[in-house]
Amino acid sequence: TLLSSWFLTFTFIPLLALLIVKSDPEKMKKKENKVDRNMRKLNLWYNGVLFRVLKKPYLFLGFITSLFVAALLLMQFLPFKLVPDSDRNLVTIDIKFPAGTQIEYTENAVEAIGAYILDSLMVTEKSNKAGVLDFSSFIGEGPEPYDLGYFKDMPNSNYAHILLNTSGDRDNDYVIAKVDNFCLNYIPDADIRVNRLTGAGASGTPVEIRISGDDPDKLAAIAETVKGKLLVTKGARNITDDWGPKVKKLIVDIDPFKARRAGLTNMEIAMALNAGLSGMKIDDFRETDERIPIFMKSGRADEYDIASVEAYTIYSAATGQNISLSQVADVHVDWQFANYIRKDLLRTMTVGAYLHSGYNAAAIFDDIGPWMKEQKASWDYGYNYEFGGEDEDTNENLSAIFNRLPLAFFLIVILLVLQFNSIRKATIIIMAIPLGMIGVVAGWFIGGSFVSFFGILGVIALA
Repeated sequence: TLLSSWFLTFTFIPLLALLIVKSDPEKMKKKENKVDRNMRKLNLWYNGVLFRVLKKPYLFLGFITSLFVAALLLMQFLPFKLVPDSDRNLVTIDIKFPAGTQIEYTENAVEAIGAYILDSLMVTEKSNKAGVLDFSSFIGEGPEPYDLGYFKDMPNSNYAHILLNTSGDRDNDYVIAKVDNFCLNYIPDADIRVNRLTGAGASGTPVEIRISGDDPDKLAAIAETVKGKLLVTKGARNITDDWGPKVKKLIVDIDPFKARRAGLTNMEIAMALNAGLSGMKIDDFRETDERIPIFMKSGRADEYDIASVEAYTIYSAATGQNISLSQVADVHVDWQFANYIRKDLLRTMTVGAYLHSGYNAAAIFDDIGPWMKEQKASWDYGYNYEFGGEDEDTNENLSAIFNRLPLAFFLIVILLVLQFNSIRKATIIIMAIPLGMIGVVAGWFIGGSFVSFFGILGVIALA
C-alpha cells in the first residue's frame, strides 16, 4: 500500500496538478486579498524563525533532542488498549448459568432483566434522556453475527444473549452500570457480562490468566486465589472462570458380575437410563436449512430422586425380564466440574475479568504480573500460568508488525536514495523520521487518547 502511494505521489498527482492547477496572468495582476496578505505575513514570520535557527544550530538541535527524549519518556504514561471499543450505541448482555441449568430457569432470568429495563431504563429518541431505546433477547442460542466484535457462543440451555440499543454512545456506560448493578443484586447465581461491543480483532475477554496442571481440584484452588487478587485489583469486574462451579452428577457404578447374571450389558443400562432421564434422540425434524432433534424422554424424568433412579427398571433382552437398577449397580451423587477444558493436552482453567470504564487491561497485567510470579513459586511441579486476552493479542499483533519493519525500512532507504540520488540527503531524511514522535505523543496527550494497535500502525505508515 505504501509503495503504491509513493508511486502515485510522483506520477498521477503531478499529472493532475498540471491539468487542473494553471496560472492565470490576469488574476495575478489583481490586488491581493486578505488570505494572500495573511499568507505573506506568515511566510515572512517563518523565514525569520528559520534564519534565527540557522544562526544557532547546536542550540536548536539540543532543543529538538530534548523534546524527542521527553516524548519517549512520556509515552509510558499513556494508557494502552489494543483495539478501541466500538462506538455504536449498542450494549450486550451475556448470561451464563451453571452447566445443566434448565432453559426455563434461564428464561426467567431474561424476563427479570427485561422487566427491569422496561421499568427503569426505557426512553424515547425525543426524550433526550440516557437509557434504552429497544432491546432483543435470545435464549438458548445467540443471534447470527451482527458485528465484527461479536463472538457467538454454542447453543446451550444455560445461555442467553440480550442486545440493547441505547440512546447514544456516551450513554452506554450509564446503561452498563445500571444493568450490571441490578444483575449483581438480583441474579447472583449467574455469570452475567454487560459490555460494549469489542472492536474487531480484540479478544472477547480483555484480561485472561490461564492456569494449567493435572489435578482439577488444585487448579480450582489456584484459580480461586487468582480471583481473590483480581477482586482487589482496581478496574477489574465480572471475574469468573471458564470451568464454572461444580455441579451434581449422578454416578451409576455398575457391578459387572451382577449385570452379567441379570443378562444386561453396560450399553443396555446406559441407553435405558439415557432414554428415561435425559432423553434419547430418535430422529430430526427438518425446517428450511435447520435440523431440530426429536428426543424420546420419560414424562416423569424431572421428578426422579435417588430412590426413584435406584428403582428404575431396565428390560433385559437376554432374559425377557425387567431388572431394577439397584440390583446391578450402586447409585450415588457426586460434585464434579461440568466440563474440563484442555490446552496443549493439559487441563487448563482460564480466569477472566472485564474492565470498569476508564481502565485498560495492560495496567491490570502490570499490577498482577509480579504477584503471579511470587505465587507460582509455591505451586507444585507441573503447574504453570500464562496471560491471555489483550496481552496475548498485543504480542501477536505487534510482533506481526515489528517482524516486517526491517524489510520496510530497507525499502524506504532504497526509495529515498533513488529519489534524491544522494546517500547524504537520504540519511538526513531518515534521521528526521523518528522526530515525528514529538507531535504524535503531544497529540495523544492533548486529545486524551491512548496508544493502540491502529495508532502504532498509523505512526509507522506516516513515517
